Amino acid sequence: GPGDITVEQFSQIYFEDYCCHYNRRPDFKKQALVSINRILGHFKLKDLERKQIDSFVAQRAKTVAPATINRGLAVISNMLNFAVERGYLEVNLLLGFRKLPEEQRAMRIMTLEEERKLVQSVADCNPIVGAYVAVLGETGLRMSEGFRMEWSHINWQKKMLSVPKTKTGEPRH
Repeated sequence: GPGDITVEQFSQIYFEDYCCHYNRRPDFKKQALVSINRILGHFKLKDLERKQIDSFVAQRAKTVAPATINRGLAVISNMLNFAVERGYLEVNLLLGFRKLPEEQRAMRIMTLEEERKLVQSVADCNPIVGAYVAVLGETGLRMSEGFRMEWSHINWQKKMLSVPKTKTGEPRH
């Protein structure tokens, strides 16, 4: 019955019934589920305990950075929330589970001179890509937003570029 479902079996339900409907990039979740299932997939969902989650963290720590482990923990937690919603579990055992500290790298912003050199060297190789890099540099657009740019997104009077649909789903100007 549903009480004997394994993590791997439930992860397929979670992926198809949740991720494919609510995530814009379900492939990211699918990728995380590979390592989750490799390490935790054979456990029955109802038998999952904190010690198995600790084991997941320890095994992943051998090969990946803390940030990657934290993304995996977030997927596990989201999957367990879905299991609670669907009546497979009473509670999400990851509630209050501490994430690993992530190394915060200081962000360095290019100087105007560095940006112009970059744009020029790219433009020397390919003028179209150079123009694209220049627009990204001047606007702070994500690469994917730059690829979706259309002339209709530009308000020439206001000198404003609009991104109708961003990563968060909100427009940005």
